[in-house]
Amino acid sequence: MKKTPSKSNNQFGFDFACPGLCSRCHTEIAEFEGSINGYPKLKKWLNNAYKAIVVLNDNSKMTVMLCEDCYNEFGVDDCQQLMESEINGMQEQVDRVCTHWKASFKKSYMKYFSDLHIKKRHDQEWRESDLSNIKKPRTEKLRVKAGN
Repeated sequence: MKKTPSKSNNQFGFDFACPGLCSRCHTEIAEFEGSINGYPKLKKWLNNAYKAIVVLNDNSKMTVMLCEDCYNEFGVDDCQQLMESEINGMQEQVDRVCTHWKASFKKSYMKYFSDLHIKKRHDQEWRESDLSNIKKPRTEKLRVKAGN
């Protein structure tokens, strides 16, 4: 049974992708030590951390870290929520860590990133017939501060 994505799955109360958390359900998959700009600093990966590689609509490859359960059950139905988590996590990183970036650059960067979606999985084959069922991230679920 798939874990429910929740901010209660980690000590930080995050409901978005963050290094050291499962990108899908937000369970801790790493040990942490301190923080940088209020963002957890990863110390080491735990045994329940697994790497999946997806291909995005711009043909780039993105590595996502998942807990063992989410890795084993990761399918086309998870792509929408996973990408929403990744995009929201990227916005959080831009806000907290990229403080030296100009506001206009942050907006254009996030505009590009928020238009990305998963096309297929690179590290495992999915049936061609299933690929057409992959849904794009829902705009209303994104916390992106992207300008036009």
